[in-house]
Amino acid sequence: MSNDIITKEQTRILRAAAKALKEHDRIKAKLREQEDHLSSVCRDYGSAYKIWGFRPEHLRQACVARGLIV
Repeated sequence: MSNDIITKEQTRILRAAAKALKEHDRIKAKLREQEDHLSSVCRDYGSAYKIWGFRPEHLRQACVARGLIV
């Protein structure tokens, strides 16, 4: 693309792509942050109940069993 002339339509699409990519990156970063927090909660739960290797799936089952998640 270095020697090509970029049309207005291509520029519009690239701007839309850049916006979508930035939003995607923001959401992925937020998900990583939430996963780190959930891992911390799993460790806390495991320590409190003396259960090692507790995973989010197990934590979900514990919350469902206690009526905290429907």
